[in-house]
Amino acid sequence: MRPTHYPRCFGHSLNVGDLAGEKAFRRGPWKFVQPRNRKQPGDPMLFNLDEDLAKAHDLADRYPERLAELMPAHAAIAASISKQSAGRR
Repeated sequence: MRPTHYPRCFGHSLNVGDLAGEKAFRRGPWKFVQPRNRKQPGDPMLFNLDEDLAKAHDLADRYPERLAELMPAHAAIAASISKQSAGRR
């Protein structure tokens, strides 16, 4: 499945469908991933794509300050996209 890419917002991008049920947000080399397990979100993950393009090493525990920075940014953009999608129905 090819990811759906939403337009860049303030130099950031939000990808839905990176893997089934995941929502992802990228800022620079950092990628925040919010996995979904059926209806419940899983633990957020963090990757540095400059160093780990395959996303083999979750850095969320190692860089909690970066995770704390990206989580609300992801939520704000996801809410904006949901609001825009609802307006098109």
